[in-house]
Amino acid sequence: MKIALVYDAVYPYVKGGAERRYFEIGRRLAPRHDVHIVSFAWWANQPRDERLPGVTYTSVGRPMPLYRDDGKRSASEALQFGLAVARPILAGRFDVIDCASFPYFSVLTASVAARLTRTPMLVTWLEHWGRYWLDYWGWRGLAGRTVESAAVAATQRAIAISEFTRSRLLGAKFSPPAEQVSIVYNGVDFAAIDAAAPHDVRADIVYVGRLLAHKRVDLLLRASQIMRRRSPGLRIVIVGDGPEMPSLVALAEKLGLANAVSFLGFISEARVHSIFKTSRVLVLPSEREGLGATVLEANAAGTPSVVVRSAESAAVQLVQEGITGLTCAPDAVNLAEAIERCLDLPEAPTRAACRAFARRHEWDDVAQRVLREYERARAAS
Repeated sequence: MKIALVYDAVYPYVKGGAERRYFEIGRRLAPRHDVHIVSFAWWANQPRDERLPGVTYTSVGRPMPLYRDDGKRSASEALQFGLAVARPILAGRFDVIDCASFPYFSVLTASVAARLTRTPMLVTWLEHWGRYWLDYWGWRGLAGRTVESAAVAATQRAIAISEFTRSRLLGAKFSPPAEQVSIVYNGVDFAAIDAAAPHDVRADIVYVGRLLAHKRVDLLLRASQIMRRRSPGLRIVIVGDGPEMPSLVALAEKLGLANAVSFLGFISEARVHSIFKTSRVLVLPSEREGLGATVLEANAAGTPSVVVRSAESAAVQLVQEGITGLTCAPDAVNLAEAIERCLDLPEAPTRAACRAFARRHEWDDVAQRVLREYERARAAS
């Protein structure tokens, strides 16, 4: 089967849940199928060629900044990518197309190209924002919501990465029929996590992800200040980078946490796994998550999680309350309390429960479930 995976960013050159998803699916399907990643050429002029063997990488142009200076997603980048994907899809003679929902314009152009070539296409819905667009962009969010609605209308078959996203998608206007929307979670690589050596520094709290405003890492810092009053030896590690890095470093200094918090930036996957193994709890304070794959990765290492509840986050669905972690209200006091309670969970049974939960989402199984969706789409076309 000749498969096109369409997204505007490519792992490991850009690190994120969607990028990782297509990377892992492509890696596992390539031995038996002709897999093509259609994207901007993030791999060009890099010191190391980290492209997957057996996978064809099709460039639609030079990569553009994904985010503006204010940390918001770039509309011009999204539009440019959308305009560029039609040509390789028209020329590719694919058997199936899997196009990521975001950044929406690509769904519109890819769906037209798919119809012209009579190619079955699925849209992998990472998130559905709906009214959240107005919180994200103010009055300009009306434009974002309109384009998202158009992408929903262009979706005939879909894979949602969580029950939360599926529910949001089916509740939208112009949504596809419920029987055409399946759920396939993101996964974890148990072999890689098990192979990682424990990190040489034990952290009490770890955060892993992009440093964007909606990730609310500031909330974690404020909660840490509260906990440090009672536990002055508390150690916090923040892994990731992004537009919020300077303001978060300044906030840590202002709160008297400069010696307690380590900002590591983007680091290797192996080192992240090592840190998970020696951290006591992962904290995900984000107000918006399509899934929250770092929770699964931490679980695979035996580490419980504290996740902040939000109407825009699916991550709470990854927590078995009081067993693999805790959820809490989105304020510093409640977050501090939840972290302290999570730190007090019995270590051995909590570790076993976390790993058992993560086992449900191994990448090998995820890739096979996605392949079955591709085969269903072909059979129905």
